[in-house]
Amino acid sequence: MKHTKRIVLAVLIAFVCAGVVSAHGHRNKGQSWSFSVGEAVTVSGALQLVNGEIAVVQSGKTYYPHRLRGLVGFVDGLKEGATVTLKGTAYQIPLATNFYKLDVADMTLNGKTYTGLNLR
Repeated sequence: MKHTKRIVLAVLIAFVCAGVVSAHGHRNKGQSWSFSVGEAVTVSGALQLVNGEIAVVQSGKTYYPHRLRGLVGFVDGLKEGATVTLKGTAYQIPLATNFYKLDVADMTLNGKTYTGLNLR
C-alpha cells in the first residue's frame, strides 16, 4: 500500500511537470514574443530618461539605444538633454507599440561622429 501511494504520487508529479513544460511553448494567437527583424534607421533628438532608461523620442517612437549608457562619462557631453544623431538597427520591442531597441553603429554628438560603435 505504501509503495502504491508513492508510485501514484510520482506519476502525478510527472504529469504535472510534463504539462508545465508543454504549456511553456504556447501563447495566445497574435502575440509575438521575439524581436522583429531589424530595420536600419537614423534617429535624432535629445537624450532623455524614459521608463528609467536612456532614450531618444522621434516622431512618436521611442528608441532605447542599447548599451549607450556605457559611454556616459567617457564621451564628453554625453548626458541627459544632449542632442545626438544615432545610426543603427532598430528592433520593435515585443508587445510594446512604438518602442524600439536600437543597436547603435554610429553616433554624432556636438559635431563629432563616433563610428563603428556596434553597441549590441
